[in-house]
Amino acid sequence: MFRFTMINHMCRDMEQVHDTSLPPDMIRQDVSRSPGGDSRIFLNNCIGCHSGMDPLARAFAYYDYDNGTAEAPGTMRLVYTGGAVQSKYFNNNTNFAPGFITPDDQWENRWRKGQNSLLGWTRSLPGTGTGAKSMGEELANSKAFRPVPGREGVQDGVLPRAGRRRRPQPGRHHDQQLQDQRVPPQTGVCRNRRLLHGRLREHHMNSMQLQNDIFRWLRGRRGDRGSGRLLERWRAHDGKPRPS
Repeated sequence: MFRFTMINHMCRDMEQVHDTSLPPDMIRQDVSRSPGGDSRIFLNNCIGCHSGMDPLARAFAYYDYDNGTAEAPGTMRLVYTGGAVQSKYFNNNTNFAPGFITPDDQWENRWRKGQNSLLGWTRSLPGTGTGAKSMGEELANSKAFRPVPGREGVQDGVLPRAGRRRRPQPGRHHDQQLQDQRVPPQTGVCRNRRLLHGRLREHHMNSMQLQNDIFRWLRGRRGDRGSGRLLERWRAHDGKPRPS
């Protein structure tokens, strides 16, 4: 559930927030500390995502989605058990028994320090809280949550209307390192980017059609020979004719 939130609302998958410098004390029991008998895998890979994800994912401790199984479909609805941690938080708890045991839905944002501070966390919030609502406010008030270059096709999850200019957003071009982040290919945002690129290609084709119309008009005014020479000069300068 937390990874879904990151991909669809922060436009970053877990690999893009990978940071091995954070402490592992809140990583749950289901994460092996020596996958395949090699602890280096945990120290160089697993810890990078789980050290920041698991403290934040505690916000969903009382939530689950009842989709059942193929043999016995569930109710297909969100289930909330206030005060009781969902059993999914204790799956595979024998992988590392001394690992963290989730007691409640109190979360902590450890990405406020280190490399992921570049996501632009607001100082108006404490970086800790209880429940999914406060954690959502933490994400929504970050600069990474807002539209940035690379998400030109979407503003607050809505495509811009045709013929209507989008207002500049506060902090839109504030952080060059945020501009360098790439959108995961599996998000709907990328589909909108492809739509935008398609419109640009259509604009280019319309420009080429206009150019051909101009030369047909010139051919009627100056004759085939003169318009042919002008066309060669035009194409030699990328569509920008210059005086000889």
